[in-house]
Amino acid sequence: MGRLDFLCRGGILPEDLKHPLNSGHARKLISEILARGTVEYWKHARDELKRDSLETTDAENVLRCGKIYEPAEQSSKDSTWRYRVHTDLMVVVVIIYSSEELAVVTAWRKR
Repeated sequence: MGRLDFLCRGGILPEDLKHPLNSGHARKLISEILARGTVEYWKHARDELKRDSLETTDAENVLRCGKIYEPAEQSSKDSTWRYRVHTDLMVVVVIIYSSEELAVVTAWRKR
């Protein structure tokens, strides 16, 4: 599915991301981006994964099958919305930039 197909089927435009998505919509969009888009990792996220002996594949597995329980949090630095994706073992925090790109901001193993 191309970008135009996704947008025509009710996808997200950049201006839509000025407001938080509900958890169901965010989950669906994260899945779409994992399947067809770009996932970038901030240095902080890579450092935290390494510190907990985790890999980027662990983070991507959380993004594939995790759940979003809390409302999105707005960053005071750049007004982006951050979503926490949980499994029983991990949390991954992402920013959705568009219908094609997200960034992993941080991640950690639940203790």
